Amino acid sequence: MSAAGAPTVSVIMPTYNRAHLVGQSIQSVLDQTFRDFELIVVDDGSTDDTEQTIGRFSDSRIRYIYQDHKGIGAARNTGLRKAQGRYLAFLDSDDVWLPNLLEVEVPILEEHPAIGVVYAKAQAMDKYGKPMSQIRGAPQKYPGDALKSALYGDFLSIQAILVRRECCDRVGPFDETLVAREDWDMWIRIARYYRLVHVDKVLARFRRHDDQRTGANSEYFAEVAESGLRVLSKVFSDTDLPRDASEIKALAYRNAYLETALCWLNVGAWKRSARYFWTAVQVSPEPLATFLRMGWLILLHKVVNRTHWGSRAIDRLIRLRRKAGPITGQ
Repeated sequence: MSAAGAPTVSVIMPTYNRAHLVGQSIQSVLDQTFRDFELIVVDDGSTDDTEQTIGRFSDSRIRYIYQDHKGIGAARNTGLRKAQGRYLAFLDSDDVWLPNLLEVEVPILEEHPAIGVVYAKAQAMDKYGKPMSQIRGAPQKYPGDALKSALYGDFLSIQAILVRRECCDRVGPFDETLVAREDWDMWIRIARYYRLVHVDKVLARFRRHDDQRTGANSEYFAEVAESGLRVLSKVFSDTDLPRDASEIKALAYRNAYLETALCWLNVGAWKRSARYFWTAVQVSPEPLATFLRMGWLILLHKVVNRTHWGSRAIDRLIRLRRKAGPITGQ
């Protein structure tokens, strides 16, 4: 236990009009084999039966907080202010944990004080809970350099992360002005000062469904699609950014433009998608390599990631590349 009887882990779960899903998310936390936690559910102004659904759980470790609707960043920050644990975990109210997530991740932070964040893999599932092929949570692009890796692209999955409380205390709260990617912004700030360690196991599942806040039908989609560019603009405006991190600015923007292009491609906005693809080529230090990467990403998103055989093939290729060592040309 933490000091004064506080729990070891504080699990922060923001929710907004998820009465039909939040119960599954809560149950996945209660089913953890590691039991020393509190679950802070922050209801961000729900107008459905979310409060009644949560009220059906009688576990004393659940703390329910209601606030006016302010957005996911503000809801997570409310949870941060109320958290009593020395470690922090985050789970959205449409996602679930596997039962051993805390059992696997807590000992790593307990035994290695220099590590600030431990993160595992999260696997996609459909709206019914059936596993899909997509996997989030990858090893660092630049092993041993968490900041450069975080700037190159968001390789973490918030559903499968455990953070030392002091990390958030040091870098500050989530940026509430961001509609999306507020978690990526947080990981970048933490990566400036702390080690991040990857667990090569699927320990969580994130849900794909039609009414996601960041989905194609969301009123916020345009802001979501371009939020990665906002994060980078914020980071690279910092004059104190370490020099080696600044050196990959062009690659970071290239990847962000590619990701934005793919977001628009996935909803059939061909002209806007093409514009961002072309911008990615223009800012890239290696235009030819970027053209090749574009083709690969389109194939990945449109074909490979949507099949189980494709997901297995990608995993095998990544493992082979790791064994082969660094490859020049990004």
